[in-house]
Amino acid sequence: MSELTISTQNYLKSIFLLEELGEKVSTTSLAGMLKVAPASVTGMLKKLNRDDLIEYQPYQLIHLSESGRVAALQVIRRHRLLELFLTETVGMSWHEVHEEAERLEHVISASFLDHIDRLLNFPRADPHGSPIPDRTLILPERHCQPLSKHQPGEVLQLTEVMDEDAGFLVYLAQLGLRPGQKFNLVEIEPYEGSFILQTDTGQIRLSQKAASLIFVERIQEN
Repeated sequence: MSELTISTQNYLKSIFLLEELGEKVSTTSLAGMLKVAPASVTGMLKKLNRDDLIEYQPYQLIHLSESGRVAALQVIRRHRLLELFLTETVGMSWHEVHEEAERLEHVISASFLDHIDRLLNFPRADPHGSPIPDRTLILPERHCQPLSKHQPGEVLQLTEVMDEDAGFLVYLAQLGLRPGQKFNLVEIEPYEGSFILQTDTGQIRLSQKAASLIFVERIQEN
């Protein structure tokens, strides 16, 4: 496969991320993630289809081909390792690293990436809890789903948060919510549907939107 342009890499990564979230990938959803006009997305999709990187027909859902999935995973691996490197080694905050990793992921060499991987002791997740593909591009298994899909009475552990919105990450940090945090889902309030969480340090109230952006696993109580 010839070297892919930055734009191509960004499209493939975005398709992968939408699929990873369990969403149906359409021209509209892809345009929303990339923040571009649907018309420009259509032209790029035709090119990616010609290059056998995706499976695409107008007005139908979009799927990565095998070669497109490999290319997307390569970008995802670079991005998530860079985010962890920037927090663990450089000392940046978790809300600062997404944009920086977006820029660096297209320019670092495979050798430098391997050095980062070894330095960090072959990590399985980035600072936001997202799984990091290993050197063979295998993703660690995860069994999480959005908090918004859970019911009161469950004991949960936060495993991953969406990292595109820096303000949201600052907000979560202020609440003390990071990957690894355990809590009880006490109540879903009527009317606005706020989620009430009970942690070791007190109660936290989250909006429905916030609850849809954090991913949790259910803890089986003994």
